Amino acid sequence: MTNFTVHLADRADIPQLLQLCQGLWREHAGLDPAFALSPAAVSVHRSWLSKNLRRRDCRVLIAEADGKQIGTATATVSEAPLFWPSRYGYLRDVYVLPPWRRQGLGTLLVKDLLNWLRSESVARVELLALAANTEARAFWSGQDFEDKFFVYHRSL
Repeated sequence: MTNFTVHLADRADIPQLLQLCQGLWREHAGLDPAFALSPAAVSVHRSWLSKNLRRRDCRVLIAEADGKQIGTATATVSEAPLFWPSRYGYLRDVYVLPPWRRQGLGTLLVKDLLNWLRSESVARVELLALAANTEARAFWSGQDFEDKFFVYHRSL
């Protein structure tokens, strides 16, 4: 098994995070054309990262092996006051480069984020997975996530 290192991302990691996220976005667009990227996607995400990397309610990880950035994952803490418990975690941008998949890195990233969310008194976690992304859906099922609701989409 390859030795991975995972660390909290900081502003210096933004270019690598953007590259990794672009890989994720390209995969989504390839699975469903409804997710084609806007020309502003990189700029918008750069701003989001710049703002959120400093927040206490956000944790962005970057994984490396052999001196190369090979994966990322993000968790945020949010509030949904209509539900109890109202604090929940949201996982996003969980991505491992294809050659590095099925080696335990995704699980390592997710476990880190879940442990952090527990330490933030979060009792439930949500995420979105593209319906056409069977690999991701299998991964999340293997991490003990279950379908709770469906998001329906319609083009006009």
